[in-house]
Formats: sequence, structure tokens, C-alpha cells
Amino acid sequence: MSSDCTALATAFPNAGFTSSCCTQSGITCTNGRITELDMQCTTGGQSWIGSSFPTALSALSAVGIILFDDCGMTGELPDIFDSFPQLYELHISFPPPSWNSVGPRLNMGNHFSGQIPATLAKTSLLYFHAENNLFTGEVPQAFVDYIETGATVKNDCKGGSNGNFCYL
Repeated sequence: MSSDCTALATAFPNAGFTSSCCTQSGITCTNGRITELDMQCTTGGQSWIGSSFPTALSALSAVGIILFDDCGMTGELPDIFDSFPQLYELHISFPPPSWNSVGPRLNMGNHFSGQIPATLAKTSLLYFHAENNLFTGEVPQAFVDYIETGATVKNDCKGGSNGNFCYL
């Protein structure tokens, strides 16, 4: 089993990921390394529904895209994103109604709480979708300075906004 597939199987022990995870649905690999992880919960039945963000994913240093929309995930977003230097797109949101046109949705959203981790600034992040979570505090300045586009403004923007970010 490749080290990436082992990390994926550890992160999601009941999901049935195998040594050839690169051929499984939702996983895209390049040269045996996971580069895209599409774990959106659009149909139900996924074993990670309602869980926390798995820290075992920190072993996926080649991943560029992580999609966890609509999975009912809870807890704080772990401060592990410096492990993803190639990450340029992160979706942990509750998709807007317009996304229903791409197929059925569970409409569970996610319920991440706490502060947005400062280590997100140590990625290659260009797109961050975290709408409708329960984050608190200000977006870390290092992250605000780094990101080029973003969408946290639907997270109860109590403290105002600078156009791309919400001060919670």
C-alpha cells in the first residue's frame, strides 16, 4: 500500500480505501501520490459523515484539492495545514442552493468551530470555501495577507468584512 493510501485508510478506517486507492472514486493521483481528495457528501452513506477533520490526512503532502462539502463535520479545524504545501483549493462549506444543479445534496453542511488555523497561510491556497461554519475570532492576518480569493463571508460576519473575508 502506498504511503498516501495508508494515510487515507487511517483517516477513514471504515471507508474501504485499499492499496490501490488511486483508482477509487473521489481520489486523483499523480505518480502514485494523492493530488485531489473529493470527499463531498452528496449522496449519503459516507463513513466520515459527522466526524471531525482527520489529522491523518497531514501525510498527504502532494494534495492540491480537498473537498469536504456538506458532510456534517464538526469540531475545530486542526492546525495541520503546513503539511499541505501544494494545497490550493479547500472546500469545507455548506454549498449554496445553486450547487443543487450538479446533483442531489444532503444539506447537512459542516459545523467546524474555533478559529481558522494560521497554518492555512503556509499552503498554496487560492480558493477557500468555508461558508456557513461556526468559526469564531478573526481570520489570522497571515492568512488574510496570503490568500488571493476566498469566501468566508457567509459565516455570520459579525465583525465586518474586507470584501473577501469575514471578521468573526
